[in-house]
Amino acid sequence: RMASFEIWDDMVRQTICWLASLQRQQHIPIGETSDGIIFPQLTDPMDAVSDAVRDDPARSQHGRLLNAWANEIGTGQSRNTALTIKELVAKAAPPQFSVNRSAEDDDDALSLYDILFELAGGNPVTQTINGKRLGKILSQYKDRITDGLCLRWGEKRQGALTWWIEALRGCGEFRELNSSHMREESTSNKPRTTVKQLTQTTKPTRLSAVPITPKRRQA
Repeated sequence: RMASFEIWDDMVRQTICWLASLQRQQHIPIGETSDGIIFPQLTDPMDAVSDAVRDDPARSQHGRLLNAWANEIGTGQSRNTALTIKELVAKAAPPQFSVNRSAEDDDDALSLYDILFELAGGNPVTQTINGKRLGKILSQYKDRITDGLCLRWGEKRQGALTWWIEALRGCGEFRELNSSHMREESTSNKPRTTVKQLTQTTKPTRLSAVPITPKRRQA
């Protein structure tokens, strides 16, 4: 069920999914009939949403950052893994020949330094990363979950915020705590009623006739 779109999910998505199941059972045709009526092949509308999320360049870049951070620095809020911006830049030392890497290189082979430099920019000669811009970018990524990883704020150290990666389990594609509508749905014990169940259980209301007394015309 799509969080923040519960009414749309119940009334529209569930209806389409029900009709799609009837097509799979061959109760509804697919394509053009002999009468010239065209029945499109129906699928779950959430499939299109899932494809859009997977193909989102910003989300892909965010995932590469979290994975590289977790692999090179680690996860958790310990002294060695919760870092200030200055400490993060110092730990993400530029690998050899990294300055000559291009955007066409394999994303999986990019180091944490490569990704931070790609995000925040800096001086390619001295290979220093723009820490001020990096702090603003990390603030945008805070509390967003991708690939089971999440960037968190930590305690301040010498007046500067620390940043660390939390490893979460059982996080699906859409459990992202960002400003979009696709935030995690709160847990509820109340059973959900689908459109199909409504059509099966709802009985038509019988209307009783109400006598109408005609008004007499005044002389």
